[in-house]
Amino acid sequence: MGELVVTSFDDPRLPELLRRPYNIEEYVEKVRPIVRDVAEKGLEALREYSRKFDKVEPKFVVIDALEAWEIVKKVEARILDALKRAIDAVYAFHMRLYEELLSTPRSFARMGITFKPLIRPLQSVGAYVPGGEHPYPSSAVMTVVPARVAGVERIVVATPPMREGDNAGLPNPLAVAAAVLAGATEILVAGGAQAIAALAYGLKGVLEPVDKIVGPGSPYVEAAKLLVSHRVGIDMVAGPSEVAVIADGKADARSIALEMLSQLEHGPFSTALLVTNSPWLVEAVQLLLEKHVKSENMGRAIIVKVDTLEKGVKIVEKFAPEHLYIEADGAEKLAARIRNAGIVSIGIPTALTDYSAGPSHVLPTGGYARVRGGLTPLDFVKVSVVVSGRLVHPQLVEAAIALAEAEGFKWHAESLRYWLEKSRRGLTT
Repeated sequence: MGELVVTSFDDPRLPELLRRPYNIEEYVEKVRPIVRDVAEKGLEALREYSRKFDKVEPKFVVIDALEAWEIVKKVEARILDALKRAIDAVYAFHMRLYEELLSTPRSFARMGITFKPLIRPLQSVGAYVPGGEHPYPSSAVMTVVPARVAGVERIVVATPPMREGDNAGLPNPLAVAAAVLAGATEILVAGGAQAIAALAYGLKGVLEPVDKIVGPGSPYVEAAKLLVSHRVGIDMVAGPSEVAVIADGKADARSIALEMLSQLEHGPFSTALLVTNSPWLVEAVQLLLEKHVKSENMGRAIIVKVDTLEKGVKIVEKFAPEHLYIEADGAEKLAARIRNAGIVSIGIPTALTDYSAGPSHVLPTGGYARVRGGLTPLDFVKVSVVVSGRLVHPQLVEAAIALAEAEGFKWHAESLRYWLEKSRRGLTT
């Protein structure tokens, strides 16, 4: 059963109410033995934890893209068409973004040093696609497509096996269809922390480890990502869903309630926050939410009455939500004042950005929007630089020598003196 709280800006309980209903550090300790076992025992441990947590043993641990097409045939044509449309939209957005942000860099020079930036895709990526109560084919689209746009060669999608019916032990056909249509090369049939460990450490003779792991998941999945982050790259903490809404008295109460419910239905750890300066909207939205939040498997809904929307902006900035939806006069100006939000929607339902608007729905949660935005092709490339030059300005070298000596690194300083002397005699290569 969910929770609905109505309060005000001056309520001393507000900071506590806005705190997420889970502590990721607690989950780190819970998944530590799982990650360790899979790292040490490999396939044996993965199968053991699949039986324990997924309640079924996968028929195939790894399925390649060609084999996966047999599973795709089980998906009805209407859903396949919807997936293709979503993939096209997400691909178009990320390709345009990639071209805008990562156009071919040019070499440049300064004080005798030439710099050649190199933008290269990662070689392999693991994308986690949740299963459990609901299949999440959209998460396959939102993780695989940006990786493909960036040029990643090997993309492994990890998703849990189904528990019952003819497909027991196999991955959900919807998740598989989305993965292969989007460009995945392998499917790891495993969920939870054990899947994250398998992606990070590999499974001898079955699965090679990946270079980076991305994607949303439960607190257990996100905790496992944090645990393996010393070994592989990870994207962010992308845990239980959350939305903040800024609205005034002209807003459509049903629209606001639906925005909140659409994120709350992800489960008991989800959070939906409404800040408004309208007393009637507080009452109307409360009435619309009450029945559903308290009777369905939802998280916490919070309605905060503020004197001005400026105060609402302050609350949202502290909350740093995954999604921010604005329905108010001057929405564009309000959005411009928000620094901390994974994605901002004005006149576009957050559910559309979850599926087919274009940007990835893999977004920072738990306040992590303070430091980054959503998943993009930038998450799948690395930038390095080739540095060259023979006639470097002596001032740069002398500055480096002085700093090396100040830090106590005599051989740094000596190598620089030797190189500078060679340079002056025209002997550098």
